[in-house]
Amino acid sequence: MKVLKRFILKLFTICAVLGLFSSVVLGEGRVAVPFLNIPVGARFIAMGGAATAIADDSTAMFFNPALMAFQSDNFIDFMHSVYFEDASHSWLSATFGVGQRSAVGLSVQYFSFGRLNHISDAGVPLGTFSPRDYAVSLGFATEVGTRLGCFGVGISARYIHSQIFTTASAFAFDIGIASPIIETGFLYERLFIEDYLVLGAVIRNIGGTIRYNVEDEPLPLMATIGAGYHVDNMLFSFDIGLFDRKDIYFAFGAEYSLDINDVLGMALRIGYNSLASPGFSDIDGLTGFSCGIGFRHGNISFDYAFVPFGGLGNTHRISLTYIFGSRR
Repeated sequence: MKVLKRFILKLFTICAVLGLFSSVVLGEGRVAVPFLNIPVGARFIAMGGAATAIADDSTAMFFNPALMAFQSDNFIDFMHSVYFEDASHSWLSATFGVGQRSAVGLSVQYFSFGRLNHISDAGVPLGTFSPRDYAVSLGFATEVGTRLGCFGVGISARYIHSQIFTTASAFAFDIGIASPIIETGFLYERLFIEDYLVLGAVIRNIGGTIRYNVEDEPLPLMATIGAGYHVDNMLFSFDIGLFDRKDIYFAFGAEYSLDINDVLGMALRIGYNSLASPGFSDIDGLTGFSCGIGFRHGNISFDYAFVPFGGLGNTHRISLTYIFGSRR
């Protein structure tokens, strides 16, 4: 009964914070620099990108910076994704503890559209061009004790650079909050060793506008609330949020992990994200679903995700995670 009461109070608190900031920053829908909302990390991509409450490595810089406060190790993550034609997406991030209750993070995100043909309005070929975007982020998170229990709060600031025919730049930031409901073993051991339930919420890409030529375009805001539940060898996650300032989406995922011995481990994952479903796009065929596999050897993990995009083809994501320097 006590756990249920705490769950309801913390859920209300997180929803209230998310609603307050959403009412201030969300407006009409636009689609500038959409690469900022493409999920990162093959592990969580395989779980449908539903990681607002479960990102337990340095990809928390993307999913919810508040989660950095609860991590008991330092992390370095690298991901590379191959899309259609020559398009690709890469991510590099690291998180480091600052004392026992705070952490800082750094991330670099890069998206290349490959080489495209440039054709005038009259249909005349004008050669080729290579659009590309990147973003560099710096984040901070800390634990905050309240009468309701412990909350993690985090913020990250981001510099965005985009190049199509001309270049444009902008600044943005993310804010996040997270809180464990079952706290035993959660705050003082490595995340996910004990069974737990955790809630999280984040608003990403809060900022002004980015200007191409003479027109200002708002950044692609996303507000999400999520939950994660870990029991035995299973991890479940669920996210629901507001995308592109007007569309409601949801995502969920599951992971089964198995320790082969003290050094080796593996995991199987599956997920779904409605943002990739036919309701959000004109893509025909199987979309929205994802799956993947992961292997761990000591403090190094390798993860793979397979994400079909219907008639456009299939995408493959690979990630490497290195864990070092226990904080606690």
